[in-house]
Amino acid sequence: VTADFPIIQKPIIFDQQRKDLTLEYLKERYGIVQTEPTIKPTMVVVHWTVIPTLEKTFAALNPAELPAAREGIRTGGNLNVSSQFVIDRDGTIYQLLPETTMARHTIGLNYTAIGIENIADGDTLPMTEAQLLANAKLISYLGKKYPIEYVLGHGEYGRFRDTDWW
Repeated sequence: VTADFPIIQKPIIFDQQRKDLTLEYLKERYGIVQTEPTIKPTMVVVHWTVIPTLEKTFAALNPAELPAAREGIRTGGNLNVSSQFVIDRDGTIYQLLPETTMARHTIGLNYTAIGIENIADGDTLPMTEAQLLANAKLISYLGKKYPIEYVLGHGEYGRFRDTDWW
């Protein structure tokens, strides 16, 4: 299955350090031991960045290690947050990681979830119509490519806490 719309490749750093941190995260958080940091996608989780620009979002997600400014989530490990996709304000879709490479974006579900970040904050910077349309296209495409069972907003991850998914 190939997308019939543009997806701009804008890869974040995925060097040996990030690979090792991702494998460690999979082991420590999910008990998954493997030699490659891959996932079998069954969910899509939609987020907003609370960062106002693509450039600043990319700069925040690009380093392999969690920056000191994110100390509040360090208990989850040193792996920086990331996502497979980012959608800019004009609806342009950027792919930061391969769809089947694990990204840290959703507590409890990273091992099975593809993340989509939107340059928005839901308040003073709401998602645009172009972003909504791009999300719909991207999620539809991912649903044709993988056995996606759930599409959820980041705020809904807690509903999975007492399930086998967690």
